[in-house]
Amino acid sequence: MIKKGDEINVNVIELNSEGKGVSKLEDGFVIFSGGTLPGDEALIKISKKKSNFAEAKLIEIIKPSQYRKDPECSYFGVCGGCKLQNYDYEKQIDYKTNVVRNAFERIGGFKDLIIPEAIRSDDVFFYRNKMEFSFSDDEWVTEKDINTERERFALGLHVPKFHSKIINIEKCFLQSEISNSILNFTRDFLKRKTFPFIQLKHKAVFSDS
Repeated sequence: MIKKGDEINVNVIELNSEGKGVSKLEDGFVIFSGGTLPGDEALIKISKKKSNFAEAKLIEIIKPSQYRKDPECSYFGVCGGCKLQNYDYEKQIDYKTNVVRNAFERIGGFKDLIIPEAIRSDDVFFYRNKMEFSFSDDEWVTEKDINTERERFALGLHVPKFHSKIINIEKCFLQSEISNSILNFTRDFLKRKTFPFIQLKHKAVFSDS
């Protein structure tokens, strides 16, 4: 039986409703691992062990899924805005449809329902008509940027599980490209004005409507 701290190889079979990869051991024991996709063969490390499931952190993709793709966004994997940008779009449609189906069948207990396929967007990127960005004096930096000189000013999106940490976003692939220009203009303008932004007391909402 596995325990916390164990490193094991798994084959990911599906995604759960939170977008984490689902693997099953030979005895049927279920493991959830972030950063993995269906079809991946991965080395993972058990971080939490319960009686009927475990959670794990990704260490290495041993053999990538055929449905993996390079994400367009340079913040992918750090920012919490997009979690499946590295997953084939048609597979994303299947996943979203199955999330709804499972909610009705497994959780709700309904049977023989006709669940229509998730509606595709005409645009894979730049499709949202509203985004909410946050100001903070607590900018999140990646390891490669840790030694660079920076200002205590950020305008962008949250880091998952760190509510006060904000990634300084210059280009987001969710809203229209025009909104990126507005985002950067707003940042440059307010930095020149030297307003004191303390953590998340100020937000900027951009809408195309």
